[in-house]
Amino acid sequence: MNVKDTLDLLMKQLGNRKDPEFRETCLKQMTVIQQNLEGMAQLPWFLISEEATTVTTPGERRILLPQDFIREVEEQPLTLDLVDETEDDVKIHRFGYDEAFHEFGTAASGKPFVYTIRGFYILLFPVPDDIYTLRLSGYYARQAPPTDNVSSENQWFRWASDLIMANTGMVMAALHIKDREKAQDFNVMQQTALARLEREQTAREEANRDRRMN
Repeated sequence: MNVKDTLDLLMKQLGNRKDPEFRETCLKQMTVIQQNLEGMAQLPWFLISEEATTVTTPGERRILLPQDFIREVEEQPLTLDLVDETEDDVKIHRFGYDEAFHEFGTAASGKPFVYTIRGFYILLFPVPDDIYTLRLSGYYARQAPPTDNVSSENQWFRWASDLIMANTGMVMAALHIKDREKAQDFNVMQQTALARLEREQTAREEANRDRRMN
C-alpha cells in the first residue's frame, strides 16, 4: 500500500480527521516508527538488499559501506565479489577484525581477497594496488523515508503497511488525541500485524531450509 493510501486510512481510523497539520504529524511519526523498526533485533526478509557495486582506491584499505546499510544478514556474511572482466569473479572472504590485521595487516598491496567490517567501513586486505570493482549483496538495507504521495511505497509499506499504521495510530491516539480506547484498538492491531510478519518470516526461513536439504 502506498503512503498516501495508508495515511488516508489512518486518518479515518483516528476519527475521520481532515486537519493537514495532524496529517503531517502522522507522517513524521511514521518516519520515526520506520526508523525504530529498522533497529529491531530481527529484521524482515524484505529489507535484504539487491546487488550494489563500488570501486576501490589504490593505496586505500577502507571502502565506505552503502548509505542504506543496516547490518549483515544473520548466518550469511556479506557477499563481496571482485569483478574481473577477464576471468571469473573472485569471492572475497570475511575475517574478523583482529584476525584480518594479524594475518594480513602488514602484507604488501595487491588484489584484495579478505575483508572485515568496522564501523562505517569495509576494510580490504591486502591494501588494493589498483582500481577494482566490488559487488556487494546480502545485507539489510534501510528504506527511504515515507512521503505523502501515491508513488511512495518503500518495502515497509509494500509488505507491512498494517504494522506501520498500527504503530503510528497507537502513538497518535495515546499522545495527541488522548483516546485510550482507540490507542488500545491500535495496540491490538499492532500485535496482529507483528504476529503476521513473524509467521511469514518463519515460513520463508523454513522454505529456504527445505530447499537446502533437497
